[in-house]
Amino acid sequence: MTIQDPRILIILLNDLLEELKRWTITTRDTLTDMSWYQNQGEEKVTQAQYHAAIVQNQANNDREAVDSADNEVNQLLSDCYQALDNAQQNLRQAENSQHEAQSTLNHWETELNLAQIWLEQAEARLQSAIKEREQAEIDVRNKESDLQSAETALSNCESSGHTDDEGRYHAPNCSGESARVSRAESAVLDARQNLDRAIAEEAAARNEVRRAQARVNSCYSAVGYAQEADSRASVAFN
Repeated sequence: MTIQDPRILIILLNDLLEELKRWTITTRDTLTDMSWYQNQGEEKVTQAQYHAAIVQNQANNDREAVDSADNEVNQLLSDCYQALDNAQQNLRQAENSQHEAQSTLNHWETELNLAQIWLEQAEARLQSAIKEREQAEIDVRNKESDLQSAETALSNCESSGHTDDEGRYHAPNCSGESARVSRAESAVLDARQNLDRAIAEEAAARNEVRRAQARVNSCYSAVGYAQEADSRASVAFN
């Protein structure tokens, strides 16, 4: 039989059809498998993309959180540096205030000591002036008493003239008594001038005592204020 033989052609065609069926089935199975794998792959890709999106979103959130935390940390550091700078400035101000307060206190304590010395000297001057004035008053009284005695003696002398039997008047020699009166008058004048000077000195001494006492009082007040300021400065510094 040749290939043109219908029976052979039928056999060949049947074989070809069977082969085509098997190829079709295999192809279909292959396509089905490929479609399943493709679906599986696409599903895994989709899941991976989903997880990647979640991870990316979480990463973005974490980045934002990190950035926010970094900003907060930077702001906190800035606030801390500012607070430290303010604290250092306050400390320097407190140190300066304490130094100034202590310096002021020392100054007024020195001034108070000087004022007290001045007051003691002024009071001593006043006591001396009082004694000098009292002595000058005594001296004036004594000199006035001497003058009165001299004037009495001169008057007695001048009254001691007499008229002789011939009617001539004989004036007494009262030059000594007159000189005594002149000396007494000069002494009284000097004593009164001394008294005037003593009175003026006493008045000046009293005025100096008042000024010294006022200075002491003001220094006491200044020391009190300075002590209070020094205490506040010490509290602020410590």
